[in-house]
Amino acid sequence: MIKRTLLIVFVIGVTMFSCSSEENTNDDNPQQDAPMVVETEQRIFENGSLSERVVTTYDLGKPEAWTFFDANGDITFRTEWLYNGNNNLTTINGFLPNGEQSYALTITYDNSGRISELVRSEQSGTFITTTTFTHNNDNTITAITESDGFESTKTYEVNNDGVIDKEIEDGTVVAMVEYDGLKPISKTANSTAYSYTYETNGSNPYAMQSFFGDSPINVVFFQNSLADASDSFTTELISEISTDFGIRTFQYTLDADGFVTSRKTFTNGELNDEFDYTYEITVTEN
Repeated sequence: MIKRTLLIVFVIGVTMFSCSSEENTNDDNPQQDAPMVVETEQRIFENGSLSERVVTTYDLGKPEAWTFFDANGDITFRTEWLYNGNNNLTTINGFLPNGEQSYALTITYDNSGRISELVRSEQSGTFITTTTFTHNNDNTITAITESDGFESTKTYEVNNDGVIDKEIEDGTVVAMVEYDGLKPISKTANSTAYSYTYETNGSNPYAMQSFFGDSPINVVFFQNSLADASDSFTTELISEISTDFGIRTFQYTLDADGFVTSRKTFTNGELNDEFDYTYEITVTEN
């Protein structure tokens, strides 16, 4: 259950920034401020049937609680997200339906606001994973993970824009991303090549790095994976991701002002999930 929960977190990072709009955007209303998400509902499908539903509530545009439901509507897991005085994520606590805490993630930052350590406690504290991040003088970052007596090391390379664009394990490049600013153009991960196309209108109201401060490096650290994190940096809207194995497409509905109200994701034409967004919109009077 925990592994699936964390994977869903990562999927949100990818899909919430992707769309194929069904309505035109309208930028002619200067009085309306950018919307702030207060709730999302994700419905996940397997073989055409609903398998899971995830409801997320937000405070000041940042997640504060996730609740997972099975296809019958019963709660299977829930998490709470806690932030420090700088409004950066520091803790995720996970609870079973009976209220027992079975998961905890603690995030530590250095004086520059970069994540320096992640400690994950799973299986009600019986399985601990600790990852530390060290910034080197050659624009690389070393990540060392210790778990159940085993240790693994990976190296991240940072480009001239301060964005991680390469992940190396045991001397082998396992992920590499080409960007246009913060926007992935192409990616190679686990020997699979991905190419991206984007919408010309609309944008997501925030990028995932806002959960941890301003640096997209922290998004990679949070997931300890460039392949999982790189799609979450930009607020531009991905319309299609293609590989040799298939095409992932995104269809969104936008309101009259270009804000996303719903989204559907398909892989080779098969529905993967649906998202509904609820916003709090502030109107400024002139």
